[in-house]
Amino acid sequence: MTRDEARAMLKNCNSRPAKLLAFSYVSLTEKELLVMQLRYIHGLTQEETISRLPYCYAQLLNIPLEEAIEKYTPCLNSAQNWERQALNKCADIWRDTGFLEQLQRTIKQIPS
Repeated sequence: MTRDEARAMLKNCNSRPAKLLAFSYVSLTEKELLVMQLRYIHGLTQEETISRLPYCYAQLLNIPLEEAIEKYTPCLNSAQNWERQALNKCADIWRDTGFLEQLQRTIKQIPS
């Protein structure tokens, strides 16, 4: 599977639980996982993701927002690199282009 196929799968998948489960199969760094969640679960643009990351770190680390903005505001290039690296990892692990569809079917079968 290619990085573009992994990206297309994530964009075409309507199941947040399936996406979260799929991410759990991949060994993503904290930054990669945050970017992937903001981009593919919350549907943010790259620019929106960059502006949201300090808020995430303020909550995660229980630090003042001002400190998080100062320490954890990445440049666009960094966020793009984290997303690219994460998509490459996903493509390597998932391999099958029907992986997310399988997860969605499995989740739907689980009784509520």
